[in-house]
Amino acid sequence: MGLAVAAVLAAGGFGVYETVGRDAPSRTAAAEREAAAGKALTLGRLGLRVPASWQASPITVQGRAADSFYVTLAGGCATGGTWRPAASSLGSCPGFAVMGPSFFDKSESGAYGGGPYDPKDSFASKVSMSCPRHPDLVAGGAGKGASQTASKGIELGRRTAEYHQWRVPCFERGGDGTGSVYTERIWYSPSAQIVVVDAWNTPDLDTVLHRATWP
Repeated sequence: MGLAVAAVLAAGGFGVYETVGRDAPSRTAAAEREAAAGKALTLGRLGLRVPASWQASPITVQGRAADSFYVTLAGGCATGGTWRPAASSLGSCPGFAVMGPSFFDKSESGAYGGGPYDPKDSFASKVSMSCPRHPDLVAGGAGKGASQTASKGIELGRRTAEYHQWRVPCFERGGDGTGSVYTERIWYSPSAQIVVVDAWNTPDLDTVLHRATWP
């Protein structure tokens, strides 16, 4: 009996399925091959190899060169052509944000609608953003029940970085809780002053970021 089948039977035969054994390494290898063969994106000082369908747009702040970007996934943003990239786009458009040094500068971060980044709280706590898939709801921070579910040291390219994962609650605009939550994943390099934030469980993003390059 294969390990994957045994895992299903151990869980009662239905409802729970976790791939184990040989499949997980093969999927990781496939993701690494796709990332290596994809197109190049330069996002400030961060270089990535990504699927051809991903598109990057600068998050502009008046009076300075853009050092922050929003990367949309296949299909872009279904907003009738009115979408503009912003830090708060994380809640309204499938993709991820790459926020550069200006988002860490207290004198400049306000131009993004919030900031600077605080690794002790969710990204949502710093920008006014809707919850993914729930544009009528607003995301909350640690002060409103967001909880950190993972925290560890990683490598972003060849730089030492931090990985944080949050369980973020969603609220009515008037402040009432709803029971809806989403997962927020954050890759943070203090030395480079870059934070990458994903609220859409972007496939293989961890592999893409692990293979990042720096100038």
